[in-house]
Amino acid sequence: MANGKLPGPTLRRASVALVAALASCGDAPPSGTPSLPAPTLTPSALTVSGVAPLLSSGLVLTDSMVVCVGDDAFKQVVCAQDGDWARAIRIGREGGGPGEFRGVFQLEAGAEGSVMVSDLPNNRLTWLSPSQGRVMRSLRAPPLFRVAGAERDGIVVGSELIGVRNYLEVPLSLRLTAISTRTGEVAWSRDYIVPERERDRDMRFLYYGWQLPDGTVGAMISLTGIGHWAPTGEYLGTVVSPAYRPRRWTEAEALELWAGLRRGAQRLGGPLPDSAQRVRAYMEELVPPYRGEPRLGPEGTVWFLTRGDGSTPGAEFEVFRGMEYLGRASIPEVVHAFHIRGSTMVVLTDLGSQAEFGFPERGVKLFDIRLP
Repeated sequence: MANGKLPGPTLRRASVALVAALASCGDAPPSGTPSLPAPTLTPSALTVSGVAPLLSSGLVLTDSMVVCVGDDAFKQVVCAQDGDWARAIRIGREGGGPGEFRGVFQLEAGAEGSVMVSDLPNNRLTWLSPSQGRVMRSLRAPPLFRVAGAERDGIVVGSELIGVRNYLEVPLSLRLTAISTRTGEVAWSRDYIVPERERDRDMRFLYYGWQLPDGTVGAMISLTGIGHWAPTGEYLGTVVSPAYRPRRWTEAEALELWAGLRRGAQRLGGPLPDSAQRVRAYMEELVPPYRGEPRLGPEGTVWFLTRGDGSTPGAEFEVFRGMEYLGRASIPEVVHAFHIRGSTMVVLTDLGSQAEFGFPERGVKLFDIRLP
Protein backbone atom coordinates (compact mmCIF):
# COMPACT_ATOMS: atom_id res chain seq x y z
CA MET A 1 0.00 0.00 0.00
CA ALA A 2 1.17 3.50 -0.77
CA ASN A 3 -0.24 6.98 -0.71
CA GLY A 4 0.23 9.79 -3.19
CA LYS A 5 1.85 9.74 -6.59
CA LEU A 6 3.65 6.65 -7.82
CA PRO A 7 6.09 6.26 -10.71
CA GLY A 8 4.44 6.27 -14.13
CA PRO A 9 3.13 2.87 -15.20
CA THR A 10 4.96 0.64 -17.63
CA LEU A 11 2.88 0.27 -20.76
CA ARG A 12 1.96 -3.28 -21.59
CA ARG A 13 0.46 -4.59 -24.77
CA ALA A 14 -2.82 -6.25 -23.96
CA SER A 15 -3.41 -9.74 -25.29
CA VAL A 16 -5.46 -9.76 -28.45
CA ALA A 17 -8.75 -11.54 -27.83
CA LEU A 18 -9.36 -14.19 -30.46
CA VAL A 19 -12.89 -14.94 -31.57
CA ALA A 20 -14.27 -17.79 -33.64
CA ALA A 21 -16.18 -16.29 -36.56
CA LEU A 22 -19.59 -17.77 -37.17
CA ALA A 23 -21.80 -17.71 -40.20
CA SER A 24 -25.54 -17.13 -40.54
CA CYS A 25 -26.92 -13.92 -39.12
CA GLY A 26 -30.45 -13.08 -38.00
CA ASP A 27 -32.64 -10.14 -38.80
CA ALA A 28 -32.18 -6.83 -37.05
CA PRO A 29 -34.50 -6.09 -34.14
CA PRO A 30 -37.69 -4.18 -34.90
CA SER A 31 -37.70 -0.41 -34.79
CA GLY A 32 -39.57 1.73 -32.33
CA THR A 33 -39.10 3.36 -28.96
CA PRO A 34 -41.00 3.24 -25.68
CA SER A 35 -43.89 5.68 -25.33
CA LEU A 36 -43.24 6.21 -21.62
CA PRO A 37 -40.60 8.69 -20.36
CA ALA A 38 -37.11 7.21 -20.44
CA PRO A 39 -34.73 6.99 -17.46
CA THR A 40 -32.49 10.04 -17.00
CA LEU A 41 -29.04 10.75 -15.57
CA THR A 42 -28.29 14.12 -13.94
CA PRO A 43 -24.94 15.29 -12.50
CA SER A 44 -24.60 14.37 -8.83
CA ALA A 45 -23.59 16.66 -6.01
CA LEU A 46 -20.91 14.06 -5.20
CA THR A 47 -17.57 14.67 -6.91
CA VAL A 48 -14.14 13.07 -7.19
CA SER A 49 -11.41 15.49 -8.22
CA GLY A 50 -8.11 14.83 -9.97
CA VAL A 51 -6.82 12.27 -12.45
CA ALA A 52 -7.38 8.51 -12.11
CA PRO A 53 -4.56 5.99 -12.80
CA LEU A 54 -3.57 5.94 -16.46
CA LEU A 55 -4.52 2.34 -17.22
CA SER A 56 -7.72 2.22 -15.17
CA SER A 57 -10.02 -0.69 -15.98
CA GLY A 58 -12.44 -1.98 -13.33
CA LEU A 59 -14.62 0.53 -11.47
CA VAL A 60 -16.75 0.33 -8.32
CA LEU A 61 -18.69 2.64 -6.01
CA THR A 62 -18.88 1.20 -2.50
CA ASP A 63 -21.81 1.56 -0.12
CA SER A 64 -19.62 4.11 1.71
CA MET A 65 -19.56 6.10 -1.57
CA VAL A 66 -15.83 5.55 -2.11
CA VAL A 67 -14.72 5.22 -5.76
CA CYS A 68 -12.11 2.56 -6.59
CA VAL A 69 -10.58 1.53 -9.92
CA GLY A 70 -8.38 -1.34 -11.02
CA ASP A 71 -4.95 -0.20 -12.20
CA ASP A 72 -4.05 -2.72 -14.90
CA ALA A 73 -0.43 -1.54 -15.09
CA PHE A 74 0.44 -2.36 -11.48
CA LYS A 75 -2.34 -4.93 -10.86
CA GLN A 76 -3.55 -2.91 -7.88
CA VAL A 77 -6.86 -1.47 -6.72
CA VAL A 78 -6.71 2.30 -6.24
CA CYS A 79 -9.29 4.11 -4.08
CA ALA A 80 -9.86 7.86 -4.04
CA GLN A 81 -9.96 8.99 -0.42
CA ASP A 82 -12.17 11.95 0.52
CA GLY A 83 -13.16 12.41 -3.13
CA ASP A 84 -9.62 13.20 -4.32
CA TRP A 85 -7.35 11.07 -6.53
CA ALA A 86 -4.34 13.01 -5.22
CA ARG A 87 -4.88 11.22 -1.89
CA ALA A 88 -5.46 7.80 -3.44
CA ILE A 89 -4.61 4.58 -1.62
CA ARG A 90 -3.20 1.59 -3.49
CA ILE A 91 -3.96 -1.94 -2.34
CA GLY A 92 -2.43 -5.25 -3.48
CA ARG A 93 0.30 -6.19 -5.89
CA GLU A 94 0.90 -8.40 -8.91
CA GLY A 95 1.10 -12.14 -8.29
CA GLY A 96 -0.84 -15.35 -7.77
CA GLY A 97 -1.14 -15.58 -3.99
CA PRO A 98 -3.63 -14.15 -1.48
CA GLY A 99 -3.78 -10.37 -1.78
CA GLU A 100 -2.09 -10.52 -5.19
CA PHE A 101 -3.76 -9.99 -8.57
CA ARG A 102 -3.37 -10.80 -12.23
CA GLY A 103 -6.74 -9.28 -13.17
CA VAL A 104 -8.27 -6.16 -11.60
CA PHE A 105 -10.87 -5.31 -14.24
CA GLN A 106 -13.87 -6.78 -12.42
CA LEU A 107 -14.72 -5.02 -9.16
CA GLU A 108 -17.94 -5.17 -7.13
CA ALA A 109 -19.25 -3.78 -3.87
CA GLY A 110 -18.83 -5.95 -0.79
CA ALA A 111 -20.45 -5.64 2.61
CA GLU A 112 -19.70 -2.76 5.01
CA GLY A 113 -17.88 -0.59 2.48
CA SER A 114 -15.52 -3.29 1.20
CA VAL A 115 -14.55 -3.97 -2.42
CA MET A 116 -14.63 -7.41 -4.04
CA VAL A 117 -12.12 -8.23 -6.76
CA SER A 118 -13.09 -11.09 -9.07
CA ASP A 119 -9.63 -12.08 -10.30
CA LEU A 120 -10.36 -14.42 -13.21
CA PRO A 121 -6.73 -15.35 -14.07
CA ASN A 122 -6.14 -16.41 -10.43
CA ASN A 123 -9.63 -17.95 -9.92
CA ARG A 124 -9.85 -15.96 -6.71
CA LEU A 125 -12.22 -13.60 -4.89
CA THR A 126 -10.54 -10.98 -2.72
CA TRP A 127 -12.07 -8.45 -0.32
CA LEU A 128 -10.37 -5.10 0.27
CA SER A 129 -10.96 -2.37 2.84
CA PRO A 130 -10.57 1.08 1.23
CA SER A 131 -10.82 2.79 4.65
CA GLN A 132 -7.98 0.69 6.09
CA GLY A 133 -6.02 0.33 2.85
CA ARG A 134 -5.52 -3.41 3.17
CA VAL A 135 -6.57 -6.85 1.94
CA MET A 136 -9.19 -8.35 4.25
CA ARG A 137 -9.49 -11.94 2.99
CA SER A 138 -9.24 -14.07 -0.12
CA LEU A 139 -11.13 -17.19 -1.30
CA ARG A 140 -10.74 -19.57 -4.20
CA ALA A 141 -13.45 -19.24 -6.86
CA PRO A 142 -14.66 -21.50 -9.71
CA PRO A 143 -12.91 -21.05 -13.09
CA LEU A 144 -14.15 -18.03 -15.10
CA PHE A 145 -16.32 -16.95 -12.16
CA ARG A 146 -17.71 -13.45 -12.69
CA VAL A 147 -19.41 -11.72 -9.77
CA ALA A 148 -22.98 -10.88 -10.76
CA GLY A 149 -23.95 -8.15 -8.31
CA ALA A 150 -23.09 -6.79 -4.90
CA GLU A 151 -22.64 -9.03 -1.87
CA ARG A 152 -25.92 -9.64 -0.01
CA ASP A 153 -26.50 -11.46 3.28
CA GLY A 154 -23.10 -13.14 3.28
CA ILE A 155 -23.59 -14.53 -0.23
CA VAL A 156 -22.02 -13.52 -3.53
CA VAL A 157 -23.53 -14.78 -6.77
CA GLY A 158 -21.45 -15.20 -9.89
CA SER A 159 -21.80 -16.63 -13.39
CA GLU A 160 -19.74 -19.32 -15.08
CA LEU A 161 -19.72 -20.47 -18.70
CA ILE A 162 -20.35 -24.20 -18.60
CA GLY A 163 -17.74 -26.39 -20.24
CA VAL A 164 -15.70 -23.45 -21.50
CA ARG A 165 -11.94 -23.90 -21.18
CA ASN A 166 -11.09 -20.63 -22.91
CA TYR A 167 -12.75 -17.66 -24.57
CA LEU A 168 -12.57 -19.21 -28.04
CA GLU A 169 -15.45 -21.58 -27.39
CA VAL A 170 -19.14 -20.84 -27.82
CA PRO A 171 -21.16 -21.34 -24.64
CA LEU A 172 -24.84 -22.25 -24.82
CA SER A 173 -25.32 -22.69 -21.09
CA LEU A 174 -24.69 -20.49 -18.10
CA ARG A 175 -24.25 -21.51 -14.48
CA LEU A 176 -25.02 -19.23 -11.56
CA THR A 177 -23.23 -20.17 -8.37
CA ALA A 178 -23.74 -18.66 -4.91
CA ILE A 179 -20.71 -18.71 -2.63
CA SER A 180 -20.58 -18.04 1.10
CA THR A 181 -18.34 -15.04 1.69
CA ARG A 182 -17.33 -16.46 5.08
CA THR A 183 -16.33 -20.01 4.16
CA GLY A 184 -16.01 -20.04 0.37
CA GLU A 185 -18.39 -23.00 0.20
CA VAL A 186 -21.01 -23.22 -2.55
CA ALA A 187 -24.46 -22.38 -1.17
CA TRP A 188 -26.30 -23.32 -4.38
CA SER A 189 -25.65 -23.70 -8.09
CA ARG A 190 -28.03 -23.90 -11.06
CA ASP A 191 -27.64 -24.14 -14.84
CA TYR A 192 -29.55 -21.95 -17.30
CA ILE A 193 -29.78 -23.17 -20.89
CA VAL A 194 -30.91 -21.51 -24.12
CA PRO A 195 -33.80 -23.68 -25.41
CA GLU A 196 -33.14 -25.58 -28.62
CA ARG A 197 -36.08 -23.82 -30.33
CA GLU A 198 -34.41 -20.43 -29.81
CA ARG A 199 -31.00 -21.22 -31.26
CA ASP A 200 -32.01 -20.46 -34.84
CA ARG A 201 -32.53 -16.83 -33.83
CA ASP A 202 -28.82 -16.21 -33.28
CA MET A 203 -29.10 -16.83 -29.56
CA ARG A 204 -25.68 -18.42 -29.65
CA PHE A 205 -23.61 -16.73 -27.02
CA LEU A 206 -24.32 -16.51 -23.32
CA TYR A 207 -22.16 -13.78 -21.83
CA TYR A 208 -22.74 -12.30 -18.39
CA GLY A 209 -25.42 -13.57 -16.05
CA TRP A 210 -26.98 -12.00 -12.96
CA GLN A 211 -29.67 -12.58 -10.36
CA LEU A 212 -32.20 -9.92 -9.40
CA PRO A 213 -33.50 -9.44 -5.84
CA ASP A 214 -36.74 -11.28 -6.74
CA GLY A 215 -34.73 -14.37 -7.72
CA THR A 216 -35.18 -14.14 -11.49
CA VAL A 217 -32.08 -14.61 -13.59
CA GLY A 218 -30.93 -12.73 -16.68
CA ALA A 219 -28.10 -13.15 -19.17
CA MET A 220 -26.78 -11.38 -22.24
CA ILE A 221 -27.49 -13.48 -25.33
CA SER A 222 -25.77 -12.57 -28.59
CA LEU A 223 -27.59 -10.21 -30.90
CA THR A 224 -31.01 -11.21 -29.67
CA GLY A 225 -30.94 -9.41 -26.33
CA ILE A 226 -31.51 -10.31 -22.70
CA GLY A 227 -32.70 -13.79 -21.75
CA HIS A 228 -34.73 -14.39 -18.59
CA TRP A 229 -35.20 -17.46 -16.41
CA ALA A 230 -37.33 -18.14 -13.35
CA PRO A 231 -35.54 -18.97 -10.07
CA THR A 232 -36.35 -22.63 -10.79
CA GLY A 233 -34.47 -22.49 -14.12
CA GLU A 234 -37.53 -22.26 -16.41
CA TYR A 235 -36.89 -20.15 -19.50
CA LEU A 236 -39.22 -17.13 -19.56
CA GLY A 237 -38.26 -15.44 -22.83
CA THR A 238 -36.06 -12.72 -24.26
CA VAL A 239 -36.40 -8.96 -24.48
CA VAL A 240 -34.66 -6.90 -27.18
CA SER A 241 -33.92 -3.20 -27.32
CA PRO A 242 -36.15 -1.79 -30.09
CA ALA A 243 -33.65 1.03 -30.63
CA TYR A 244 -30.64 -1.17 -31.39
CA ARG A 245 -29.09 -1.42 -34.84
CA PRO A 246 -25.87 -3.34 -35.56
CA ARG A 247 -22.80 -1.21 -36.08
CA ARG A 248 -21.57 -1.38 -39.66
CA TRP A 249 -17.85 -1.92 -40.09
CA THR A 250 -15.89 -0.53 -43.03
CA GLU A 251 -13.63 -2.79 -45.06
CA ALA A 252 -10.56 -0.97 -43.67
CA GLU A 253 -11.71 -1.53 -40.08
CA ALA A 254 -12.30 -5.23 -40.75
CA LEU A 255 -8.85 -5.61 -42.32
CA GLU A 256 -7.22 -3.88 -39.35
CA LEU A 257 -9.02 -6.12 -36.86
CA TRP A 258 -8.18 -9.26 -38.88
CA ALA A 259 -4.50 -8.27 -38.89
CA GLY A 260 -4.60 -7.90 -35.11
CA LEU A 261 -6.21 -11.31 -34.74
CA ARG A 262 -3.52 -12.88 -36.95
CA ARG A 263 -0.77 -11.36 -34.79
CA GLY A 264 -2.51 -12.67 -31.68
CA ALA A 265 -2.88 -16.15 -33.17
CA GLN A 266 0.83 -16.27 -33.97
CA ARG A 267 1.72 -15.30 -30.41
CA LEU A 268 -0.95 -17.16 -28.45
CA GLY A 269 -2.11 -19.91 -30.77
CA GLY A 270 -5.73 -20.85 -31.37
CA PRO A 271 -8.24 -20.65 -34.23
CA LEU A 272 -8.34 -17.73 -36.62
CA PRO A 273 -11.15 -16.46 -38.87
CA ASP A 274 -10.24 -17.24 -42.48
CA SER A 275 -10.95 -13.78 -43.94
CA ALA A 276 -11.56 -10.15 -43.10
CA GLN A 277 -15.10 -10.58 -44.46
CA ARG A 278 -15.78 -13.30 -41.89
CA VAL A 279 -14.49 -11.02 -39.14
CA ARG A 280 -16.72 -8.23 -40.41
CA ALA A 281 -19.81 -10.46 -40.40
CA TYR A 282 -19.03 -11.61 -36.87
CA MET A 283 -18.53 -8.12 -35.50
CA GLU A 284 -21.65 -6.73 -37.18
CA GLU A 285 -24.12 -9.49 -36.48
CA LEU A 286 -23.07 -11.66 -33.57
CA VAL A 287 -21.28 -9.40 -31.11
CA PRO A 288 -23.85 -8.13 -28.59
CA PRO A 289 -24.91 -4.48 -28.77
CA TYR A 290 -23.48 -3.77 -25.34
CA ARG A 291 -20.01 -2.86 -24.10
CA GLY A 292 -18.68 -4.75 -21.11
CA GLU A 293 -20.79 -6.19 -18.36
CA PRO A 294 -24.20 -5.00 -17.19
CA ARG A 295 -24.84 -3.33 -13.85
CA LEU A 296 -27.81 -3.79 -11.55
CA GLY A 297 -29.59 -0.52 -10.75
CA PRO A 298 -32.40 0.64 -8.48
CA GLU A 299 -35.86 -0.99 -8.49
CA GLY A 300 -34.65 -4.19 -10.16
CA THR A 301 -33.34 -2.44 -13.28
CA VAL A 302 -30.41 -3.66 -15.37
CA TRP A 303 -28.23 -1.11 -17.19
CA PHE A 304 -26.06 -1.68 -20.26
CA LEU A 305 -23.56 0.65 -21.88
CA THR A 306 -24.41 0.43 -25.59
CA ARG A 307 -21.94 0.19 -28.43
CA GLY A 308 -23.85 2.87 -30.30
CA ASP A 309 -23.44 3.58 -33.98
CA GLY A 310 -20.87 6.38 -33.67
CA SER A 311 -23.29 9.01 -34.95
CA THR A 312 -23.55 10.88 -31.66
CA PRO A 313 -20.93 11.84 -29.06
CA GLY A 314 -21.12 10.77 -25.46
CA ALA A 315 -22.58 7.58 -24.07
CA GLU A 316 -25.95 5.86 -24.04
CA PHE A 317 -27.32 3.28 -21.61
CA GLU A 318 -30.08 0.78 -22.34
CA VAL A 319 -32.30 0.15 -19.31
CA PHE A 320 -34.45 -2.94 -18.66
CA ARG A 321 -36.67 -4.02 -15.80
CA GLY A 322 -37.46 -7.69 -16.13
CA MET A 323 -39.03 -8.25 -19.56
CA GLU A 324 -39.78 -4.52 -19.89
CA TYR A 325 -37.57 -2.19 -21.92
CA LEU A 326 -37.54 1.22 -20.18
CA GLY A 327 -35.59 3.13 -22.81
CA ARG A 328 -32.24 4.90 -23.13
CA ALA A 329 -30.44 7.32 -20.86
CA SER A 330 -27.63 9.44 -22.32
CA ILE A 331 -24.82 11.65 -21.07
CA PRO A 332 -22.35 13.80 -23.07
CA GLU A 333 -19.28 12.10 -21.56
CA VAL A 334 -17.32 9.28 -23.18
CA VAL A 335 -17.63 6.26 -20.88
CA HIS A 336 -15.05 3.47 -20.54
CA ALA A 337 -16.61 1.76 -17.51
CA PHE A 338 -19.44 2.37 -15.07
CA HIS A 339 -20.90 1.12 -11.81
CA ILE A 340 -24.15 1.70 -9.92
CA ARG A 341 -24.70 1.83 -6.18
CA GLY A 342 -28.22 2.62 -5.06
CA SER A 343 -29.44 5.48 -7.25
CA THR A 344 -25.95 6.79 -8.07
CA MET A 345 -23.94 5.94 -11.17
CA VAL A 346 -20.18 6.49 -11.41
CA VAL A 347 -18.47 6.53 -14.83
CA LEU A 348 -14.84 6.39 -15.90
CA THR A 349 -14.39 9.05 -18.57
CA ASP A 350 -11.81 11.09 -20.48
CA LEU A 351 -10.96 14.49 -19.00
CA GLY A 352 -9.96 16.11 -22.29
CA SER A 353 -6.27 16.49 -21.39
CA GLN A 354 -3.34 14.39 -22.54
CA ALA A 355 -1.21 12.29 -20.21
CA GLU A 356 2.19 10.73 -20.77
CA PHE A 357 2.60 8.87 -24.11
CA GLY A 358 -0.32 10.85 -25.55
CA PHE A 359 -3.06 8.89 -23.79
CA PRO A 360 -6.07 10.92 -22.64
CA GLU A 361 -6.21 11.46 -18.91
CA ARG A 362 -9.13 9.76 -17.18
CA GLY A 363 -11.27 10.70 -14.23
CA VAL A 364 -14.64 9.80 -12.77
CA LYS A 365 -17.98 11.58 -12.69
CA LEU A 366 -21.10 10.72 -10.73
CA PHE A 367 -24.75 10.95 -11.78
CA ASP A 368 -28.10 10.58 -10.06
CA ILE A 369 -30.49 8.06 -11.62
CA ARG A 370 -34.13 8.94 -12.13
CA LEU A 371 -36.55 6.25 -13.30
CA PRO A 372 -39.93 6.86 -14.98
